[in-house]
Amino acid sequence: MQTKHSARLRAMAGLLFCAALFIAVAVLLFAQSTDFPPYHQQGRSTDSGVFQYVARVIARGGMPYRDVFDHKGPLLYIINYAALLLGGWGIFAVNILALVFGMGLAWLGLRDIFGSQLGRAAAGFCAAGVFFGLQPYYEGGNLAETYALPLLCLGQWMLLRYYKNNGSRWFEPLLAGLSLGGVLLLRANMAGLYIGLCACMGIRMLRKKQWKDLRRYLLLVPGGMAATFLPFLLWLWRGGALRDFLAQYGSFNAQYTGQFHVWGVLRGAVKVSLSPLLCLAGAFLLLALAHRFLTRRERAAQRDAGYLIPLAVSFAVQAVLANISGMNFLHYNQVLIPCALVPLGMIAARLTTWVRGQGGRPVLAALAVGAIMVTPQTPMLVMAVNNVVTYCSVGYIPWGPAVSDPKEYSALIAAVQAAAAPDEPILVIGNACGIYNSAGRFAASKYAYQFPLWEVDRSIELQVLEDIRATRPKMIVQAKSVFQEPEWYEGHALDQYIHSEYILSQTIGGIDLWLRGDLAASTGQEAAE
Repeated sequence: MQTKHSARLRAMAGLLFCAALFIAVAVLLFAQSTDFPPYHQQGRSTDSGVFQYVARVIARGGMPYRDVFDHKGPLLYIINYAALLLGGWGIFAVNILALVFGMGLAWLGLRDIFGSQLGRAAAGFCAAGVFFGLQPYYEGGNLAETYALPLLCLGQWMLLRYYKNNGSRWFEPLLAGLSLGGVLLLRANMAGLYIGLCACMGIRMLRKKQWKDLRRYLLLVPGGMAATFLPFLLWLWRGGALRDFLAQYGSFNAQYTGQFHVWGVLRGAVKVSLSPLLCLAGAFLLLALAHRFLTRRERAAQRDAGYLIPLAVSFAVQAVLANISGMNFLHYNQVLIPCALVPLGMIAARLTTWVRGQGGRPVLAALAVGAIMVTPQTPMLVMAVNNVVTYCSVGYIPWGPAVSDPKEYSALIAAVQAAAAPDEPILVIGNACGIYNSAGRFAASKYAYQFPLWEVDRSIELQVLEDIRATRPKMIVQAKSVFQEPEWYEGHALDQYIHSEYILSQTIGGIDLWLRGDLAASTGQEAAE
């Protein structure tokens, strides 16, 4: 009898996970099809445009950092290069793979942590559901955070196994180190989860005098990181880009994070609350910690809350690091999802156990968990529906990089292509590398985009000026509709040079197209004749 009951529970767990995974992918496709998805934008969004532009530079034999400035990790460009080789739908396919792998690893990790079959089913449903419920965090896709999700879920799973087993096996710190190396090769400030968990684990090992586990982690975590880093460092060294990598990924990022201030982190924390699921997870962590403190003498409470302190610490560290630059883009907090999965899984498991204890059937338990997952996501689903309504009425979503209206964007790209041949460089002032990608052109400067770079290092303006004096691009595009130039820009050296050597040809969708003076004069003369 017990065997049949367990078999039914296992079947229900598999059915729930498969259904949730199907729904997750379906909703993701639905949401991204109306909000500038990567396969529709062809690299138009700001971050995605930069990453795909660097991939195009690699494809023609160039090197990141040496031939184009950017301060993200090299793994991000290799991912985009691989997507470029796959063709037009490559970026979309890579995004879906990252999300599916992330959901799968999250489910496996939570199933490993939760003991009962019902807990596993609830955790699997929770792990799958949380990803598609955070659609605003993807902001068009192809983000460093998206590719970090499966790595973070794997690292958290391996590290939490220490708490489950009160010890470690050799492969756990090794896999944690490999995944940490991957995260650092995407962007360094996404590693707060590892910092928080490893700090708590180290303190616990010292208190319990678990010297073998401590030595294992001190050896294998850095070893896994080194194994991940070594191929990329060798590639950069052979390509003559290692010194530039250290300057941009190291020194420049240190300057960039120097903008850190308390109010910036607080604004980031407010943005976290825009996701009700993350807010729910954070609130549960605080309540569970309070409950553990109040019932600290009860053995059951101690056993039940073994993960809470390290999770709360890693959640806090990750939130601070995600917003440490003082700039608070919503997708920064996407890296908090793995930290939120365990408390959300605990909520689902407790609710399932309670429904079963009241005599409810497994179907009712599944519906209760589904209600917990879906209800907080109502504002996001409403937003997605509004996007569909808007898209059906005007044909596009009135937000986005460069130009929202597809007709205006097509006219912009046609004007750029008419002004410069494929082998002739142009320059886009602002942060709209998608224009290079859509037009099939390359930048006249190593600094293909300048914002927010020149907010950190003002000398970049003069370096861009030197580059365009040397290359004399036929067209300069001022993408003011993407990012307004800083206050100091107007009247400075670069602005003066553009106004003296170039003539404003036309403005499309708020973007100014400047033709080189001699070309504009000859074009006008031909038109007169």
